[in-house]
Amino acid sequence: MVYTVSTVGEFISTIEPFKNLSPNTIQEISAQFQPLKYDMGQIMLVKEKIPPYIAIIYEGQARCIAYDPRNSTPVSVQLISNGSVIGWESLIRGFPCETAIASTPVVALTLERDKFLDLLKKHPSLKEYYQNQVGLIEIFELLGQQLLQRATGEGNLKELVKDTIIDSQVCNLSAGKARQ
Repeated sequence: MVYTVSTVGEFISTIEPFKNLSPNTIQEISAQFQPLKYDMGQIMLVKEKIPPYIAIIYEGQARCIAYDPRNSTPVSVQLISNGSVIGWESLIRGFPCETAIASTPVVALTLERDKFLDLLKKHPSLKEYYQNQVGLIEIFELLGQQLLQRATGEGNLKELVKDTIIDSQVCNLSAGKARQ
């Protein structure tokens, strides 16, 4: 398949939250996305490293993997496909937390980390969207740590995350001293 700025722009204009940008802005950022192919089983993001880009799945499917803190077992928490954005959670929160592995051959449109962060500065609506977006991996980690601290510590963490994420909300606090 041939990837042109116009086909990338048409695709990007259907993806939340990019679809809320002006057509001119979409056209401008479309030229900055680069297609990247992954073979089935290839690692797309690694939990231990801040990703060099965000990636939007254009073709194929991948699995988001989390690690249960009670036993370090990898858990497939979500199957993602066309239009899913990965990498944002690590970049927005400022620490590496995402692992994704291609389940089929994948073509992803990637936007370099610095370009993504610049885009957030220029478009406050994008920054607000991602800052207020509850990340599946962060909910998994948070609930996993809570289970780890309990005496029984039992339960299906994946199911607990699915039940909890619906009502979850992000609260962004300003930098500064914590009140006691």
